[in-house]
Amino acid sequence: MGFFKSIKDNYKKSEAAVVVQNLLEEASRMEMFPGNASKTANLLVGGAWDELGDLLDGRRGVRPHKIAIAAISIARAIELADATKAFSTSHAFAFCLSKILAEVGQNGVLYTLNQLDMKLLNKAGETFSQFATATEMSPIGQEVSGFMGRNTVTWEDWYQLYKAEAVAANPTLQHENGLSILDFLEDEPLRRAHRDGLDPKQLGREHADVYSTPEFLMKLMGNNPSGSK
Repeated sequence: MGFFKSIKDNYKKSEAAVVVQNLLEEASRMEMFPGNASKTANLLVGGAWDELGDLLDGRRGVRPHKIAIAAISIARAIELADATKAFSTSHAFAFCLSKILAEVGQNGVLYTLNQLDMKLLNKAGETFSQFATATEMSPIGQEVSGFMGRNTVTWEDWYQLYKAEAVAANPTLQHENGLSILDFLEDEPLRRAHRDGLDPKQLGREHADVYSTPEFLMKLMGNNPSGSK
């Protein structure tokens, strides 16, 4: 049993490391990261695994998604790095983490994320927020904090703009009785998109087609809505 668990662990580490490596390579192309992307990615994921193995290795009955493992691995690296240095790797890590948070915030509905994934992503989001606040006075800190999309629009107004745009693009989302299928969906991915400052109209248009796919409708039919936002 231990042998097969080790194989599974290494596979999951490798999956997450590829996500981190791709992001670090993007940061490198933007001259934000001068190191070895592959080596650093493996070190980041390995370090997180050593410290948070009880959350990552399946002993709680479920294994997190590779994107959640990548996020918490980068978040841990940000916490360990010295953000006060002018060219600290923490800034490159923050850039990478912002890309993950934005992706999940915008396309979270397309991922199969469980409660553990959300716990890890929320923790990573908190780390990113703290980093952005701590470095917001520096030029690069201002650039990174821009990914936070500090929103002056309330969640309620943001959601109404999102829903109106989605319904306009896909009228089948709105029923004659005034109820919308959107009101019965898990709203945490959208709330994160609001916190990350994503454009509600653009996101509504992008999600409109997804909400009408057979796969999504079958998933929805398997739910038991108990209320609305």
